[in-house]
Amino acid sequence: MALRQTLGTAFGAEQTAGTAKQAPNLQLGYAAAVGAAALAGLIPVFGKLYLSDLPPLVIAGFSNLLAGLVILPLAPRPPFKGPDRQRLIAIALLGAGLAPILYWVGLAATSGSEAAMLMNVETVFTLLLAVAVLRERAGGPEVACVLGIVAGAVILTTNLGLAVQPAHLVGNLLLIGGTALWAIDNNISTGLSRRHSPAAVAAWKNILGGGLVVVVAAAAGAELARVPSHLWGLFLAGGVGTGVSLTLFYVALRHIGAYRTSAIFGLGGIVGAAAAFFLLDERLSLVQVGGAALMLAAGLLLAVTHRNKEGAPKATGAASP
Repeated sequence: MALRQTLGTAFGAEQTAGTAKQAPNLQLGYAAAVGAAALAGLIPVFGKLYLSDLPPLVIAGFSNLLAGLVILPLAPRPPFKGPDRQRLIAIALLGAGLAPILYWVGLAATSGSEAAMLMNVETVFTLLLAVAVLRERAGGPEVACVLGIVAGAVILTTNLGLAVQPAHLVGNLLLIGGTALWAIDNNISTGLSRRHSPAAVAAWKNILGGGLVVVVAAAAGAELARVPSHLWGLFLAGGVGTGVSLTLFYVALRHIGAYRTSAIFGLGGIVGAAAAFFLLDERLSLVQVGGAALMLAAGLLLAVTHRNKEGAPKATGAASP
């Protein structure tokens, strides 16, 4: 119990005076989640189209740094103090540092459509954290949906074949590892996005995390001379796909919580797979389409059926104010 309370505090689950007065706007929350999903689903397609000849470490750093700079004019001066400053540093390191590195390294070894659909796995990790740390309630329907998402991810990743290319499989596993880190980010960010401007959280998280990755890339000897010639692709993947999408994501977190936001976020896989089909000429097998459909259906059902620990529909998300 003490460990759970400690972790709950780290995730921002404690009540803070004067921070829970704004009533959630469910319509705005759902609309923001759908918009965030659509833009995020295009990130792997933008990456394949415009950034495939840049090192993944360089893409991870500059795309997130640019994302923060794009939305910085909308953000107030850094308002983070005390524990919230520590939480901001945590999500910067995890969500704008380590997770993007895993994502872009993994994307280089797999397809854009698979990368887009595998983001649904983030919902599983978000649920596990919400139940284990924030004491949200998970019943039989939720468990069944989680198993459906996991089964769909296995089908999509392996195509139910034994002759999967090791590099391709490793790429998908790296993407899944990135979703685990983003799930931790989601649960921490829920409280931050309620206590502070979503634009401020998104901007400073990406500036700190992306800036750190750029410094690491430069120190590691990565070639940065080609970055100016790829600014358009970095703007699409970072400024639009990450920056605008993340701001909408935090608006959704504020109004409908990490759980439902992450479930709806799986819609981005449809957008990404469709864009990959038309722009990259990528094809999923019928087996993979079935796995993707299973993941999507389970994720959406999860958003509809999830209830909080009191048993009421979960309208406001994690236990943070």
